[in-house]
Amino acid sequence: MTELTLTYVGTVLIAMEFVRKFTHLQALTGMLIGWPVSPFLREIEEKGFGNWYEVYFKAHKPNVIFRMISSAILCFITLPLTVTFYAIWFIILILNSFHNWVNRVYFEGKKRYYPVYMLIIGLVLPVYKMSEPKRYAEVNEQKVMQEIERIDIPILPIIGVILISIAFVLFIV
Repeated sequence: MTELTLTYVGTVLIAMEFVRKFTHLQALTGMLIGWPVSPFLREIEEKGFGNWYEVYFKAHKPNVIFRMISSAILCFITLPLTVTFYAIWFIILILNSFHNWVNRVYFEGKKRYYPVYMLIIGLVLPVYKMSEPKRYAEVNEQKVMQEIERIDIPILPIIGVILISIAFVLFIV
C-alpha cells in the first residue's frame, strides 16, 4: 500500500509541474461560456451601451434568447469544472511558492559560491574546448556562469521521481 501511495504522489507531483506552467485553465472555461454571447457583446460595444436593449433585442430577439440559454447551460455544465480548476489553482499556488522558495535559496547559494563556480568552470571549460573546439570556440567563463544563473531547479518533478524510485525499491524489497 505504501508503494502505491508513493507512486501516486510522485506521479501527481510530476504532472503538477506541467500544470503549473499552464496557468490559464480559467480562461478555457471562460471561452466556453462566453463563446455563445460574444457576437452579442461585440455588437453592443460597436453600437454603444446607451440604447443596447432596443437596438439589439428588437433586431435579434430569437437569436439572443437562444444564445443566452446556451450560455446559461454551458455555465451550469462548466461550474463543477471551474470549481475543480480553482482547487487545482490553490494547490498549484502552494507548490509554486515552494518551487520559488527552493530556487531563491539555490540562487543565493550560487551568489555565495560564485568563486567556486568560476574555479570549476575554469577547470572544465578548457577540456570541453579541446574535445570540441568548433562548438565551444565562442564560449567563455562568463557565458557559462550566466547560463548557470539562469537555470531553475525543477524541484517538483525531482521530488516525484525520488518518490517513485523509493516506491520501486520498496516494491522489489
